[in-house]
Amino acid sequence: MKTLNIQFPSISFASGFFMPAQELSVKRQAWTGLVGSSGSGKTTLLRSLAKSHPRVLYTCQSDRLLPWLNVLDNVMLFSKLQGCRDENKKKKAMEILTFFNLEKFIKSYPPQLSYGMQTRSLLARTLFMDADLYLLDEVFNGLDDTTKEDVIEATQKLLFDKTVIFVSHRLSEIKKTCNEYYTLSGGKMTHHSQGAS
Repeated sequence: MKTLNIQFPSISFASGFFMPAQELSVKRQAWTGLVGSSGSGKTTLLRSLAKSHPRVLYTCQSDRLLPWLNVLDNVMLFSKLQGCRDENKKKKAMEILTFFNLEKFIKSYPPQLSYGMQTRSLLARTLFMDADLYLLDEVFNGLDDTTKEDVIEATQKLLFDKTVIFVSHRLSEIKKTCNEYYTLSGGKMTHHSQGAS
């Protein structure tokens, strides 16, 4: 399987913490995990990657839907901003929303949705867009265990042929979803390989 080698520059934090320059090697068309405690620099690494590389899509738990747009329009937001009105795009959006069991709520607005439905809508918006590398930063947090398993399974099916870096502070979650993962501690990444479960 081909690999993608990603170079990270050194990063200095206001607190005085220093993260040296290092390389992350990930398998293409597979999920690679990045796990570390809160404040270890996971999000900083991903944001620096998203800013410095084209065709990289970064999404995190703090992303929000636009409250004045319904679910379908939120999912198709960036396509519409580019002036695209292709019916095939709408079909793609509907297919993704159906994967997340949201097809009955396409005309609903974010304030009318539960937290779990908003999370699924955000993921649908992310997966609607094409990218060479998807960066998913703690995107499943806050979901109850049953919903989380269903949403992770749907996300993996939709991204089965994509390259994904999945960030979590839960090692058990990383091991369930990723073929390999890195632990981040003291500013350094350590590689771990495993068979996908």
